Amino acid sequence: MPNTAEENGACGCAEPGTRQPTHCCCAVDDLVRAIGRKHTMSILNRIGLGADAHFTDIQRALDLSSSTLAHSLDELSRMGLVHRLVIPARPPCTTYSLTPAGRVLVDRFRPLLDRVREVSS
Repeated sequence: MPNTAEENGACGCAEPGTRQPTHCCCAVDDLVRAIGRKHTMSILNRIGLGADAHFTDIQRALDLSSSTLAHSLDELSRMGLVHRLVIPARPPCTTYSLTPAGRVLVDRFRPLLDRVREVSS
């Protein structure tokens, strides 16, 4: 028995009771929503600049509150875009890196970012 709207055809991409068409985008809705949130792409871009990024470095670079950044990073981690590593030190240190999926997203996003910068200059 279908459990979700997508499984029972209620996603809007298919007629009820039929299989989803191959062009259904319901599976990426959460990702698209997250990308559209304020700071998401800036956070991913910052993490993708180099080696592991420390929480405080990201926070300072983007001038975000710790709660805003923590919420965004938790969501990105749940979505499989960011890997979180807690280093048991005194005080504890948390670093973030892009997962392969996060790297693909950032690599595809950067040309758009470059174009926006070019147009707005």
